[in-house]
Amino acid sequence: MNTAALDVILTVLILIVGGLYAAVGQAGATGTGGGIFLAPVILLFHWVDTRRAAALLGTWASVRHLPTALPWRLAAAGIGGFFGSWLGARHLSAATLR
Repeated sequence: MNTAALDVILTVLILIVGGLYAAVGQAGATGTGGGIFLAPVILLFHWVDTRRAAALLGTWASVRHLPTALPWRLAAAGIGGFFGSWLGARHLSAATLR
């Protein structure tokens, strides 16, 4: 089987598993954490080893509880950092920066 066909099969499988997870495995539907459904699927298909699955699901749980304004804050920090470094590197003298 060639790589392109394998990629298509894997993509369809991931979409099916993701759809089932969204329909059944969410914490609000069952009253449990979503990782209780997602971890066995990840391990069953050998997508990652046990340590990486635990790390992935821990990260997933953390990301789901981030503040909703975080993307705006990250964008503001990135834009400010870009313009600050651009000004410091191209337009401000060393004496001004001191």
